[in-house]
Amino acid sequence: MRIRVQPYIEWEYPRPRFGTAGIVDRIAGPGATRGERIVQFLLPLVAALTAVWYGSYAAATWNTVQYVLCGVLAFDIVGGIVTGASSPGKRWFHRPERDSLWHASFGVLHLVHPLAVALVFMEGDLAWFALTGGYLLVGTAVILASPLHLRRPLAFMVYTGSLVLALYIVNAPPALEWFVPLLYVKLFLALPLREEPYRPGGCRLG
Repeated sequence: MRIRVQPYIEWEYPRPRFGTAGIVDRIAGPGATRGERIVQFLLPLVAALTAVWYGSYAAATWNTVQYVLCGVLAFDIVGGIVTGASSPGKRWFHRPERDSLWHASFGVLHLVHPLAVALVFMEGDLAWFALTGGYLLVGTAVILASPLHLRRPLAFMVYTGSLVLALYIVNAPPALEWFVPLLYVKLFLALPLREEPYRPGGCRLG
């Protein structure tokens, strides 16, 4: 008899804890395993340190504000990618209270990211901000207005279009070539897609 393991999908989550642990739960999703928390916080830290190091190598004229902003953006974006794609993140950010309007508002809030880059790294290039921010809004609207069974393929096509934008239309600030592609991974692919939240282990079937 062949034995196979069926992945264990769990949409239920515990209530966030109190105090500092509760803050972590609201960021990473309550009920995250130790391994999930390590991935969710260690990888963004590595990304932030790497981005700052690369900035010192490729854009040695940065000032302190630019280095700090670079690290914060890298930590936030990579953290959002990892958490949004994780099982605790899927349970937490796709619970009933988090409807399409909430996700749309979350995308609008992230207009501050390209605006900050335009102001701090690009001498206030508002045309660049209009292109990158405008695509963020249009892409978010297309994804969230789609029926659930079409949302994933359309999200990937929206992201494909964003790569064309990043590679051929808008210029990246030196040492921030990663910014636009990774921002769109977070906002188009990681957070808005409702997918199965797997738990460790599974049930064995005959």
